[in-house]
Amino acid sequence: MTRDVKSRYDAKIELIDNVDPYPLGANELNRNLSFLPTVSIMDMVNYLILTNSFYTGQQLKAYKSLNAYKYYEAGFVKEVLAKKVHENAFVVVGKGS
Repeated sequence: MTRDVKSRYDAKIELIDNVDPYPLGANELNRNLSFLPTVSIMDMVNYLILTNSFYTGQQLKAYKSLNAYKYYEAGFVKEVLAKKVHENAFVVVGKGS
């Protein structure tokens, strides 16, 4: 991992109280998702399609990333687990079949 990528990753996890989502085990995550805010398909479109890229400054237009939502709707995601890190920060993990 280059220093630039590492420093950007460190800055991102600093926003969630330095909780690195990758090593989290199932015992640290919650199956009850009632504490999560509601996210609509339009929220995802706004973020994945209309947000500007950090690298290019142009719109992401990450249409393929919307496939993750389609997989969820089709039942490929068997379990969703989450952890509330602080008032406005959450780690959400999906487990597939």
